[in-house]
Amino acid sequence: MASTSSAEPVTAAGAMVFDENKATSAMDQYSRQIGAYGLETMKNLTTLDVLVVGMKGVGVEAAKNIALAGPRSVTIYDPSPVEMMDLASNFWFLESDIGKRSSTVCIQPLSLLNPYVLVREHTSEITDAFLCQFGAVLVTDPRIPASVVQHWDFVCRSRLPTPVLFLMGHSSGATATLWADYGPIHTVTDENGEAAKTSVFEEITKRQTGDNWELIVSVSEPHDFDEDQLISVDEVEGMDALNKRTIPLGRMYMLLDGGKRQRLMPKKFKLKIPSAEVAALPPYIRGGIATEIKVPKKVPFRSFGESMHNPKQEMFLIHPNSEKMYAGRSEQLHFAKLAMWRFQEWHNYLPRLHSLEDANECVFIAKQILEEHKQMPPNSALVVETIDEEVIRNFALYARAELSGISTFVGGVIAQEVVKKFGKYSPLWQWLYLDYFEMLQATVPADAAPLGCRYDSQIAIFGKNFQETLGKQKWFMVGCGALGCEYLKGFALMGLGASGGALYVTDMDRIEVSNLNRQFLFRKENVGKQKSVCAATAAKIMNPAMNITCFETKVCPETENIFNDGFWENLHGVCNALDNVIARKYVDSRCVFFERPLLESGTLGTKANSEIIIPHLTLTYSEGKDQDQGKAIPMCTLRNFPHLIDHCIEWARAQFTEVFEDPAKDVIKLLQDPSGFMSSVEKEGHINVQLEKLQAVKAMLRILNNPTFETCMQLALDQFCKQYLIRIRDLTHSFPENYTKTDEITGEVMPFWTGTKRFPKHAVFDPNEPLHLDYLWAASNLFATMLKVPVVPDKTQFSTLIAAALPRLKPLDWEPPKKAVATLEDTSKSTPADPEEQLEVDNIKKELLVGGTFEGLVKPVPLEFEKDDDTNFHIDFITACSNMRAWNYHIKPASRHQCKMIAGRIIPAIATTTAMITGLVCVELFKLIMRLPKPKMCSANVNLGLSTYNLFEPDNPIRAKAEYDVNEMCDVKPIPEGFTIWDKIVIAKGDLTLDQLFTVLPEIHHGCTIDFLSKYPITPDDTKAGLDKPIYAKFAANDEQVALFAANKTKTMHQICVDQYRMPPTAKYILLSGSFVKAGEIVKIPIIKFVFGN
Repeated sequence: MASTSSAEPVTAAGAMVFDENKATSAMDQYSRQIGAYGLETMKNLTTLDVLVVGMKGVGVEAAKNIALAGPRSVTIYDPSPVEMMDLASNFWFLESDIGKRSSTVCIQPLSLLNPYVLVREHTSEITDAFLCQFGAVLVTDPRIPASVVQHWDFVCRSRLPTPVLFLMGHSSGATATLWADYGPIHTVTDENGEAAKTSVFEEITKRQTGDNWELIVSVSEPHDFDEDQLISVDEVEGMDALNKRTIPLGRMYMLLDGGKRQRLMPKKFKLKIPSAEVAALPPYIRGGIATEIKVPKKVPFRSFGESMHNPKQEMFLIHPNSEKMYAGRSEQLHFAKLAMWRFQEWHNYLPRLHSLEDANECVFIAKQILEEHKQMPPNSALVVETIDEEVIRNFALYARAELSGISTFVGGVIAQEVVKKFGKYSPLWQWLYLDYFEMLQATVPADAAPLGCRYDSQIAIFGKNFQETLGKQKWFMVGCGALGCEYLKGFALMGLGASGGALYVTDMDRIEVSNLNRQFLFRKENVGKQKSVCAATAAKIMNPAMNITCFETKVCPETENIFNDGFWENLHGVCNALDNVIARKYVDSRCVFFERPLLESGTLGTKANSEIIIPHLTLTYSEGKDQDQGKAIPMCTLRNFPHLIDHCIEWARAQFTEVFEDPAKDVIKLLQDPSGFMSSVEKEGHINVQLEKLQAVKAMLRILNNPTFETCMQLALDQFCKQYLIRIRDLTHSFPENYTKTDEITGEVMPFWTGTKRFPKHAVFDPNEPLHLDYLWAASNLFATMLKVPVVPDKTQFSTLIAAALPRLKPLDWEPPKKAVATLEDTSKSTPADPEEQLEVDNIKKELLVGGTFEGLVKPVPLEFEKDDDTNFHIDFITACSNMRAWNYHIKPASRHQCKMIAGRIIPAIATTTAMITGLVCVELFKLIMRLPKPKMCSANVNLGLSTYNLFEPDNPIRAKAEYDVNEMCDVKPIPEGFTIWDKIVIAKGDLTLDQLFTVLPEIHHGCTIDFLSKYPITPDDTKAGLDKPIYAKFAANDEQVALFAANKTKTMHQICVDQYRMPPTAKYILLSGSFVKAGEIVKIPIIKFVFGN
């Protein structure tokens, strides 16, 4: 067996590289993937050896995704020579490789993907003993006969003590076939792979009904537990006997209408424990958390031989398109696959491309197999009423062709199945079929004969004319990250814009080490370089004909001079490859205005979705999105009453900004413009906020004169004492453990420290405590960076320094506070300014403005939080800061990796999901260019972890309807009825005066007249700059408006816009909105686009 490797395999001795509490290169590279899989699965992956058979489109996709995931080794096998047709689906094949052994061509680029994975090529025959060397075997070449697949599967499932995972994934024409065998019985330990659900207790009460006692739990947020869900209970005070137990849960319901119906009580549930045990429990004091227990599940799998005849594990064979699935399409595709295998067995080759003779023979074979199945015992073989001849022919006519989008989908899915070998996630059970026959013509296109070019697979299915149209397309891709790399690969393989067209790509970011695990176009030597340039360079190597123009510019209102009207109008469509909602919405708004289709997609761990947005036919991205971006943690919880580690991490992230960024920025402002800085302080709001800012600036100024590393250690010790000693003692002094509060409504006296409130303990600095030392080490180095003092990254050296400096360092002492701590629980009450605080603010201002001299001071460096640089101490500080806070409040500490994910707001991401969803979108791009009707387009929701696949018709746009308008205080009708966000009223009758516009609008739009008119949109920046005045209002608010509106009537619209809105004289149009009337009734109309020229 010949082999080429990029790295030694990760052995047990090297497994320490995956330590969630250490900053290692592997933890950095795999950080997003570990966020999805968890560390245990990641470690299991590093022990896995994988064999991939076949290096055409599906095989290279699967091998690429698996190598990025990080198993111990990937071995590839494909002795067949590279053919021209293969260049349409294998992104590593070049024209110069034609005739070479397929796996030999792939070994070198595959080995460069991941330095932690050993990559080999197998060059001899595949034997039973060879198969048993692997943990997973993937067969991706449809030319391998069914008899061989059946034997290999038998060998793999029979291996002892554990079976070899056996997967098959084929892409044939407009279809895909996937099959999985995890062995006779596979144990699933975690069906969805999500973090275990938790619920925090607010109260536990005992309820007696007759002789029966029940235990009722009230929780802080609506729970998502099912009936009889097993939970683990912990951290309960008072009823301590509940802790460390596994208890079934009962949902609770409120009876309504005299018991005729019931409603779930989302914040309550019962703990199902014996009545006598409940009665004996002591009173509840505080605390408690329930954590979901995931119960293992055993899943049976049939062998390939049995499953060929009896493929159904459930009512339907899986097809991502539910309409097709319920119509029995998967069953018909299965018969097509069986017929093709039998045809291959008879002739030793697959049905020939476009051969109607071979296709008709496959129809005959399919009918023959159906009759055989009908003779078998009931429920032992698949039976349908009749064979759909069109399905069989479509399968056979194009069986030798391969579309890159379908191959990418299949390669992503089966690569993800490899990860499921270890019990996490729900496996594919067992067959999955996919077809896009809606893209096919009724007969083979007249111009579909192969031309001996790289696009022959596409030409064989769609024809030469379609390929020429594809090559002339002009598209814009926004973002070159994980999604962008996959899209660029797909566009290069299909030749989008490669023959007289263009592909524009932009991304303002640079490549980081953590990108290498998912963004496969980048290599280690690309780190620090521009994503768009590197990605485009890699795509042009795949297909030298690609015409790619790179930008390194953000797409936003500020760059509309670059991405101007002419740019958008020149496009055929846009593909978003973005990772944030704001940017997506802006691009969506541009596509709506210029009426261009938008391909939209996103991923989150194993979950992915896509939206195909078509002008006037579908919902836009912005219309379909919930504006709520997540629930904020209450400030009182963060400041004084954390009860989850997430609260501690968010607090630590805020501390980073408050300590290492804001004061330095404020000092710089003061040094540059003292008066301007004081003015900005006065705008901060409450006097205590002003005081905190001024005290921080004053404190920093004291240490800017020749600071040393010992200065930094003293500052770090001060922060430690302030946050973990003084802050906590202030709180417990103001609210002792036995403190009570009186309910303002009921008058009931209740304990203050109950429910989610945890009574904290304070810390006294101890250099022998590792966590204390970790905090001081990270904080000292951050202060050193901020003050331009040499850092001490070595912890051993730091320990020596701190030990020597301790006699000189002075920890802060606690003194009882003059006033009670404000808990921020009642934000409805505004507290008056404290006269003493006001006096102190005035004194500090005077001292800084009059008495201060700033000469010779070090100019501090504000530290902006950066999560992906493990040498900058940022995550080290967040980890120590969070875990000290957790220690204060009796909360389980977090790992460094968990702190990095939460504080950095890192979205879990994996290569398999990204590849899979982009493959589906690339197929939809074909449909868009074909101008297929909307019912044949498919958006997608997929969860690879749950093995749920859903393709569905995109939603219709929201249509305007008559409804109550809160501003107009009446019902407002749309004119015309049912217009959408895609609609505009275009007025292009020259540069009219406002008076002329009053006449023209009713003439061109259903008699609607203007009551109020303004530019659209009015942004917050417009308001700040005073550029938000209306052009006209029927009822002026003041004399100034009366004069303005009178003057505007005789001005041209262009003059108004230049004078009133400071639009550039070269502007070609303006968007207008307002209030309109028809026949005395207020109406709403689409946005007006007023064009200044004819």
